[in-house]
Amino acid sequence: MEMIAREQIYSRYIALWPDKIGVGDGAESRNGGYVLSELCRVHSEIEDQIDHATDHWGNIFTWSMFQACHEYGKSLAERGETVMEIRAVPLELIDKYVVFNLSGPDWPTERAQYWALGSNHSLQARRP
Repeated sequence: MEMIAREQIYSRYIALWPDKIGVGDGAESRNGGYVLSELCRVHSEIEDQIDHATDHWGNIFTWSMFQACHEYGKSLAERGETVMEIRAVPLELIDKYVVFNLSGPDWPTERAQYWALGSNHSLQARRP
């Protein structure tokens, strides 16, 4: 796995996302969750572009980006907004999910590399 700067990770994978995603379709789900259909569709399309067997950063980042977009998009939808600008999603929120997702047992190499890049989070990741 190549060693890259955090900004390169963000730039590489944020570029896969459209500039704007509709969040006006947000709705409570039957199981108590919240569904943003357009976000789910976009995420699925992006996941299809990632080679999950070899692109470990893509695997982690696209899922983390989805989680951050979901949290941010839900807050926008609840305020009556209908569009989320992808670059308005706070990098700190994305980072929170990257750190959490790297805390699992499958990512020791990536976790060490990410912390070496200067993540502001402790090694004891808390559930976002």
